[in-house]
Amino acid sequence: MGVFYSAGRDPIFFAHHANVDRMWYLWKNNFGGQDIEDTDWLDSSFLFYDEKQRLVRVTVRDSLDTTLLGYDYECADIPWIDPAYKPTPRFPPNKTEPQVSFAELSTKFPATLDSTISVEVARPEEVRNRSEVEKAKQEEVLVIRGIEFPSNVPVKFDVYVNDDADSPSGPDKSEFAGSIVHVRHRHDHIIKTNLTLGITRLLEDLGAAKDGSVVVTLVPRNGEGKITIGGFSIELSPCV
Repeated sequence: MGVFYSAGRDPIFFAHHANVDRMWYLWKNNFGGQDIEDTDWLDSSFLFYDEKQRLVRVTVRDSLDTTLLGYDYECADIPWIDPAYKPTPRFPPNKTEPQVSFAELSTKFPATLDSTISVEVARPEEVRNRSEVEKAKQEEVLVIRGIEFPSNVPVKFDVYVNDDADSPSGPDKSEFAGSIVHVRHRHDHIIKTNLTLGITRLLEDLGAAKDGSVVVTLVPRNGEGKITIGGFSIELSPCV
């Protein structure tokens, strides 16, 4: 799936992309999502051969309404929209002492992720006292910058907020913020990327929405010693 020239041969390719398409449809129709309005994106075009072997140009804006493409999605119950089980925080709240303080970030990073590390990350003043209306417009995000690893190595690490670094919880707990996963490629080069995770609701669940900082813990699951972390920040990102 991660190699473009052969991704279409993967048996899961069609099912995966069809489900992504369906989730976009649900997001727009059930959650008030809005299509991106950037004209550069909307007017991006692709060339295809139609059923009569004629070369046709299709823009992104042509595909935003599935009914124009000749299909729609069946109205059916969607259990995961309002699940009976939701993540809960650990009790009592457990904020571990960071191994690297915010003041030391510039001297301690980049760092090799060869074992679990915890870092205190400052939260800007503007994210601490926001109304529900403001939260609906902008998501507070944790950004892990300068992530580097070899493309031919399988990589995964989990991210926790205000958790116990010696015994991190699982994905069923509110402290779990997310993961980054990389499936190894045959090509031998260095992947450089950032990871952005929404944490607005997570911090509310933990009772930390007004805190001046959070402790971020990274737990390597695959590729220990091969991953480099550049640094951390907390920002606001517009909700599309």
